[in-house]
Amino acid sequence: MQVIENKTIKKVVDKYKILWSLGYASALMSWDNETYMPKGAATERGIATSEIAVLRQKLFLRKSFSNLIEKGRKLSENNELNIYENGVIRILSRDLRFYQKVPKKIISDFEKVKVEAEVAWEQARNKDDFKKFKPYLQRIVELNRKIAEHYGYEKHPYDALLDLYEEGATSADFDNIIAQVRTPLGIILEGVMNKKVFPQNHDLETEHYDKEEMRRLNLRLLKILNFSPDTGRLDESAHPFTIGLSMNDVRITTRYKGENFKEPLLSLIHEFGHAVYEQQINPMFVTLPIGSTQSLAVHESQSRFWENHIAKSREFSESFYQLMKEHLPFLEKYSADDIYYYMNIVKPSLIRTEADEITYHFHILLRYEIEKLLIEGSLDISEAPDEWNNKMEEYLDIRPVKPSEGILQDIHWSHGSIGYFPTYTLGSIAAAQIFNRMQKDFGNVNNLIKSGEFTKIREWLREHLHQYGSIYSPREMIKICTGEYLNPEYFMRYLKKKYLNQ
Repeated sequence: MQVIENKTIKKVVDKYKILWSLGYASALMSWDNETYMPKGAATERGIATSEIAVLRQKLFLRKSFSNLIEKGRKLSENNELNIYENGVIRILSRDLRFYQKVPKKIISDFEKVKVEAEVAWEQARNKDDFKKFKPYLQRIVELNRKIAEHYGYEKHPYDALLDLYEEGATSADFDNIIAQVRTPLGIILEGVMNKKVFPQNHDLETEHYDKEEMRRLNLRLLKILNFSPDTGRLDESAHPFTIGLSMNDVRITTRYKGENFKEPLLSLIHEFGHAVYEQQINPMFVTLPIGSTQSLAVHESQSRFWENHIAKSREFSESFYQLMKEHLPFLEKYSADDIYYYMNIVKPSLIRTEADEITYHFHILLRYEIEKLLIEGSLDISEAPDEWNNKMEEYLDIRPVKPSEGILQDIHWSHGSIGYFPTYTLGSIAAAQIFNRMQKDFGNVNNLIKSGEFTKIREWLREHLHQYGSIYSPREMIKICTGEYLNPEYFMRYLKKKYLNQ
């Protein structure tokens, strides 16, 4: 099968290869920034990434390339392209708009400050000193405001930033979603706390593990999940992440603190969800704009699917109980049932990445609201830590006592990623909808988990979602995969059934 048939689009993708290659190099440097780069190299790395970003803009704006994109857009409007070619033009048109509207200096400054900010964030978090990160966050907010103004929006500057992570999404869309789930989430949380079936604390939280054994366990889990070392790797970082350089080079990380083993395990499964999405894109899309995943909400649906619907299931705890005991000897004192309830502790907590499936979305709401206030200029950077703490107290009735428990816990803002957090909630909602559709096809997905038949789950995801890459917009992709547009009802049904048995 020939993916690209139109002569104009063939010229487009041929010229795009150098842009793809620069993106590959930038992604590799980004991975190195968080894993092995000496911290003292941040300034030079910032210069290098800045120059590559500016070069990408220059190449995009060449008349020989931009005119081809414009020609392709007209062909698309006249229904003269196939689905793959339409996808290529849709994505490149968005990129071209960004480069046409956002000035070179802003792009350059943004890339430089991000590398330095990441190092500053890690140092600030380790020392619990927000002042060390404050000037970098100030600069990142200022640059995001400028990007929003140049990129353009209809109602709120935040919409421009959200659109960069989730094509076509607006803050009004997210407000509508949150309005549908916020009150029910509170009611479910109250019901769980009253029933006391799911614990608020567990002895396993304080059990210490050997870090090398935990690494070995994670590697064995990846092998069972069929994460190939030939096309991916596992490393450590201050904040777990996944980066897909290509479908044949996908890198994930986790972190090991020495206790509370579910954190590195669930982080691993979460990042595996991201990675398998990248690995299962149609190999014919390599070097094409559609050969990567553009939607962060759809991407997060995959990480949340594997973390929550797979790894936090009772069947997963039962299936992997013996394997876990081989590497974590203290589990001899506990049953598979203990592990299940430990994985599903429900309580208001300070750290987003450790939050349960119910309270997690109040963490997202907090970040979303603070980001909007910062971007619209109604909240000063110096006020942000207190605003964070106040909202935590308002939403979950707990208050951070140090910045590492509050405003310094996430790496995202040091990456410049303002507009990203809503995709976690959107992704969680999509994950439940995808799981529901999979249930209809298989009858009972939990039986596959219990028997370790993860290949069937992976292949279903490949067929219904992964293979398409970025051919379709996020909204259409969810409908193609599940049969309908994003619908929070499946998410609420899932939580009620699991936690309240309703």
